[in-house]
Amino acid sequence: MGFLELLSGSGLSKEQRVEAISLAYATGQSLLGLIGEILDVDKIESGNYQLQPQWVDIPTLVQNTCHSFGAIAASKSIALSCSSTLPERYLVKIDPQAFKQVLSNLLSNALKFTTEGAVKITTSLGHIDDNHAVIKMTIMDSGSGLSQEEQQQLFKRYSQTSAGRQQTGSGLGLMICKELIKNMQGDLSLESHPGIGTIFTITIPVEITQQVAAVEAKAEQPITLPEKLSILIADDHPTNRLLLKRQLNLLGYDVDEATDGVQALHKVSMQHYDLLITDVNMPNMDGFELTRKLREQNSSLPIWGLTANAQANEREKGLNCGMNLCLFKPLTLDVLKTHLSQLHQVAHIAPQYRHLDIEALKK
Repeated sequence: MGFLELLSGSGLSKEQRVEAISLAYATGQSLLGLIGEILDVDKIESGNYQLQPQWVDIPTLVQNTCHSFGAIAASKSIALSCSSTLPERYLVKIDPQAFKQVLSNLLSNALKFTTEGAVKITTSLGHIDDNHAVIKMTIMDSGSGLSQEEQQQLFKRYSQTSAGRQQTGSGLGLMICKELIKNMQGDLSLESHPGIGTIFTITIPVEITQQVAAVEAKAEQPITLPEKLSILIADDHPTNRLLLKRQLNLLGYDVDEATDGVQALHKVSMQHYDLLITDVNMPNMDGFELTRKLREQNSSLPIWGLTANAQANEREKGLNCGMNLCLFKPLTLDVLKTHLSQLHQVAHIAPQYRHLDIEALKK
């Protein structure tokens, strides 16, 4: 908020304004990261975190993750390296997002609390039989190290050591790592000595395959956005509408606005839209009721709900009433692009224009 307050004044130079904008954005991203960690804990503790195992090239995933931290390591003159002894042409079945989150959290902590020396990642595979193995990964740093007392507190919620070792901003990062690995039937342990450094060791039982050719390799495809879309935004807060409108305009789309569900319902009955993005909490008629009424008329208009409620059941409520997506706001441009790209061609987005019976909807 402080940087935004500075930006509202007129005494900043161009360079200072650019710096303030950059720092305000980074602070906002940190806040969203904190919210994301809280959501992860909620999902894990409620049993709603569903792993999605896929065939994964672990050395490549580790190398790419390590590479993404290269600039941070270089800025601190820390030698960052990763090595693997996994046999060639082996894939393992694991949830790549969960595994990457664990590795990223541990790597981030290692770099944050290492002021000189090195951070090393090693990966190996211990065979059990032709189809199963145990993947082992170590993250070793030459950082400040931990006492026995600090190690006992490390994986507890919101706990932080005297050196701040636990924190990734929330005191939840390592707890999430521990729980994610537990969900994968694995184990996370550490060995640490004050003034020497820390070694985290991950072991996870996995399925393995050598039949690389038989596994569909899903190459990362560039995001392709629909060329033209007519989008209706429904939100009672002018600032929220303005931000989302500007984001969509930047992507080249026409945007119409409604201040509540009643107005949105009327607009949908009068003209064609390719997408409706609605806040779930609005006066007169909220986004849930708006969606239900449209679905009762067999409208196949894609509907995205937006919510500020971080609870998992809010998303389920939106999907249950007929929304195609229920997203946590504010939306970033990257999130918008990802979901808009999945709408594909306009011809497949919404049915041909037809009037809805507005009186029937009101009933």
